Amino acid sequence: MDLGLTGKTVLITGSNRGTGWVMANQFAAEGARVIMHAIDATASYERVPDAFSVAGDITSTAGAEAVATAALACTGALDVLV
Repeated sequence: MDLGLTGKTVLITGSNRGTGWVMANQFAAEGARVIMHAIDATASYERVPDAFSVAGDITSTAGAEAVATAALACTGALDVLV
């Protein structure tokens, strides 16, 4: 299926496990650049090949801003936030 995501940049929060991890893989399969997120920088998880990764607690404004800044530093732009 072609969802028109080739070349789009996607930040998927909580993508170190479960549904977020599955979505990260699906976005990558559709040709998107994926930025994976975990709350803890030391989290151990299988990353999507060629994906970027960022960490931080997004439950506060300051934490969410820090994660967004880190994500933008990876690719320069974000097209989709999950």
